[in-house]
Amino acid sequence: MNGPAAQKCRECGKRDWPFVVSRAAGPYEGILREAIHRFKYAGRPGLAGHLAVLMAEVAVREPLFAGIDLILPVPLSGEKLRRRRFNQAELLAREVGALLGIKVDARSLTKVVDTPPQAALAGPDRESNVREAFKLTDSGAVSGRNVLIIDDVFTTGSTMSAAAAVLAGSGANKVYGLTAAAGRYL
Repeated sequence: MNGPAAQKCRECGKRDWPFVVSRAAGPYEGILREAIHRFKYAGRPGLAGHLAVLMAEVAVREPLFAGIDLILPVPLSGEKLRRRRFNQAELLAREVGALLGIKVDARSLTKVVDTPPQAALAGPDRESNVREAFKLTDSGAVSGRNVLIIDDVFTTGSTMSAAAAVLAGSGANKVYGLTAAAGRYL
């Protein structure tokens, strides 16, 4: 879901999400797509700061984000983290957190299942792929808090939704999402 606060993309309006709203810095195309690919797959972690500036600008403009008091990145499985050597969502979260002055917790939400890459799957398969992939190690970390989940790309919303459901089920007051890009963009 992107664009002005009152708008939803056509697909997003068709279902209930475990997060209040998710925003993206731009569409997953052109130079933004290229930057994310270089960041994520070509080992260019230094691009996190540039992408985070775009994300923070979106966060500042979104009135619903005003009450956020904790940021959590979407975690990677241990195997994927070993292969890539960094979690792109965590790097983005740390940069966005620094820009917005919001605490980042990169330890409480973990990925307990090493799932196939979402990019290789079709829509319905993406949802089942991540359905029970995340776990909260400390529910007290999110209890009663307004939490912003950070990821690099929002495509079908399956990853964001699975992570948000865990947080909401563990007592988070409200859960929001923010990504560098979205496949669905108004």
